[in-house]
Amino acid sequence: MLELFCRFSGYKPMTQTMVMLDKPTALFPAVDFLGIDLAKSILKKPLCERPLWATSLEEVTSAVDDFCLYFNLVLQNPGEKLVPTVKQDEVWHAFMLHPVAYYNACVRHCGHLVNHDGGFGLEDNEKAALEEYKHFTIHLWEAVYGFPHPADPRVVGRACCSTCAPKLQ
Repeated sequence: MLELFCRFSGYKPMTQTMVMLDKPTALFPAVDFLGIDLAKSILKKPLCERPLWATSLEEVTSAVDDFCLYFNLVLQNPGEKLVPTVKQDEVWHAFMLHPVAYYNACVRHCGHLVNHDGGFGLEDNEKAALEEYKHFTIHLWEAVYGFPHPADPRVVGRACCSTCAPKLQ
């Protein structure tokens, strides 16, 4: 599937390794990948401070697993602009609230901090690019992992983008 995606999209993976999974948790335990039990951390927050979908351990664990898969795509595809779903983005924000764990995971897996551009796509001249990055993310996800992207219908208007490439300021 990845080979077909590459042929038609022009995408060139960093490695020729294809990862085919039956379920997201088959890739890596989230705690090992992130260095923190993020699901437990999210559920410790008072209800008024949690995302609306964060009502059960099962729901939060699933969102954290999806975030890990998204973050893995970001880390394995430096320079590509990838767009998270709403849940993935909210888990990412929760992860960044643990700066030591976030820093350590980024450096361990990518070599530097991963930029999160939470405002990308808000300007009229960025909306088309955000849509393009969103579609690329969905196709890359499905090509690499071999199962459907957890496409959230609200992702269409989400103003957020990331890249593993170092950001010079």
